[in-house]
Amino acid sequence: MVGRDAGKRRDVRPALIGLVVVMFSIPSILVVQPLGGSATPAALLGMALFLWWSASRLLGPMAGDQPAMRPLHLSLAFFGATVLLSNWAGNLWARTPLEMRSADRALLVVMAWAGIALATADGIATRRSLDRVLRALVIGAAAMATLGLIQFFFGLDISRFVRFPGLSTRLDLAFIQERSGFNRVAGTAGHPIEFGVTLAILLPLAVHYAVTTRGRSRRVFIVCLGIVAAAMPMSLSRSATLGGVVAGAVLFAGWSNAQRKKALIIVPAFAIVMRLLVPGLLGTIRSLFMNLSSDPSIQGRTQDYAYVEQFFAQSPIVGRGYGTFIPELYTTLDNTYLGLVVETGLLGVAAMLTIFLVGIACARGVRRRAPDEETRHLALSLTASISVALVTFATFDSLAFPMVTTSLFLVLGGTAALWRLTVNEYGYAIPHAWATPPPPAAGLKTLLSATRAKR
Repeated sequence: MVGRDAGKRRDVRPALIGLVVVMFSIPSILVVQPLGGSATPAALLGMALFLWWSASRLLGPMAGDQPAMRPLHLSLAFFGATVLLSNWAGNLWARTPLEMRSADRALLVVMAWAGIALATADGIATRRSLDRVLRALVIGAAAMATLGLIQFFFGLDISRFVRFPGLSTRLDLAFIQERSGFNRVAGTAGHPIEFGVTLAILLPLAVHYAVTTRGRSRRVFIVCLGIVAAAMPMSLSRSATLGGVVAGAVLFAGWSNAQRKKALIIVPAFAIVMRLLVPGLLGTIRSLFMNLSSDPSIQGRTQDYAYVEQFFAQSPIVGRGYGTFIPELYTTLDNTYLGLVVETGLLGVAAMLTIFLVGIACARGVRRRAPDEETRHLALSLTASISVALVTFATFDSLAFPMVTTSLFLVLGGTAALWRLTVNEYGYAIPHAWATPPPPAAGLKTLLSATRAKR
């Protein structure tokens, strides 16, 4: 297999699994205080991965021969360039020292996101290694969801047990809130919204491994799926609920008729069980959407538009500088795209949307040309995960929540790795990414011949 020998030399899988462990086991509101409020342990590992990736690219190929084009790399470079341009342009404004320090820290965070995505994209040597990383994400999400279930039913707040040497809190350390008489849980996330949206992003992967895993391990991932699905609504978050609906819609659209029929039985049955076990929970979530017009949080979001318009008019193209719109000085924008409009202008919003669309296009390209159903279903699941983030970015300030961003860029990197492995394995040219997949029985020689004929 192409890249197998190279992958034995440098496979980043152990580091990525370590990142997953750190992300879910250390609460995301704990930081290395001398380095600033963005220096979570996961972010520091992301920066280390960026340095590792940069050094590895200078030394030679990483996990194997690369395709002629690397779409995710180009989209990340586009976003990084817009961030640098916005910060350069922001220096023309009279910014406070606090804003300047915040902008510098934001650059480090962007470097960490890029490090996670790029190391995953280029450092995964084999499909088996990629599956192990993604399975670790699912198991980590299930572990955090289990803690959320304990918090919900027993009210156990772990804040008094959380002590890590060298780390301090950047926010109030409380993992349980209250809404409509229910415990609103956060697991080890910094907020219930972060908890719920992270689970929503990883829900499609949990579905994939519950469906495709064989042998005894399948029971493990079925349990993981059940725990993640059960804990997600306990965040009592509109964003998480919307994310779950998006994930389900994308999966349902891509499934076969037989899979859809099973889903139409399993999902209502699951809802009935949840209603029996936790009376009133689903009704409370429904009321969050039914009473939007009178909800103070929704009214606050709509009032942000007029406020944002003032800053947008000052610098509509490149913004005022990424990381400079500090909530303590201005206000909290519960919409990531609005925040990007203010800080990076229209270019920054376009760059972020490009990252999402490139990730979805790569996953769809794999799905269209992969000959085996398992790879095709993984590509569909990755499409659903990225779609969740694409939609929920409009419902809260997601870039401020490190667990959401770390999960997202791991998924994006995993998508790029799957795309690369598929291109290397079957030798398809980039322009034919949307071509009809070949029959599963076709051999590699036949596939290459078909590709040359299309050229």
